[in-house]
Amino acid sequence: MIKENVKEDLYYLPIAFKEDSYTEIQELIEQVKKEIEYNWISFYSIDLITGTLNEIELEKSGFNLIDNIQFENGSGLAAWVAEQQRPILLSSVHRGQRFRSNPVKSFVCCPIVRNGMTVGILNLGHVRNNTYNTQVLRRLLQILNPHEMEE
Repeated sequence: MIKENVKEDLYYLPIAFKEDSYTEIQELIEQVKKEIEYNWISFYSIDLITGTLNEIELEKSGFNLIDNIQFENGSGLAAWVAEQQRPILLSSVHRGQRFRSNPVKSFVCCPIVRNGMTVGILNLGHVRNNTYNTQVLRRLLQILNPHEMEE
């Protein structure tokens, strides 16, 4: 279950989501939790007017890699994925620290696309190398973009 105060944050989600954005995001996250292992998770909505990323806190452990690199719409790999509409899979990350003790060893960042537009980004991180691979990426994209994958 995602945090209840997320409901207010989801007010700003793009119209491209279903009328009940909170329910759709909750369903997506619950499906991811059932099928894909992770230590850290982050969700970003995209403001369709400004094009900027807005992190919506799902759990207290959200994160984004290379936050110090700026793009037009925000920072880090989530901003690049939003801009390019392409996922990033880093199966074996050899550097970086998460909370100074647990390094992120495997990372995946996926766009959430509705009607051809990126409306959100989901990041997952794990402390174990090779937790994420092309099969996991493919399944994550199917969960997040079921209608886009049918085409």
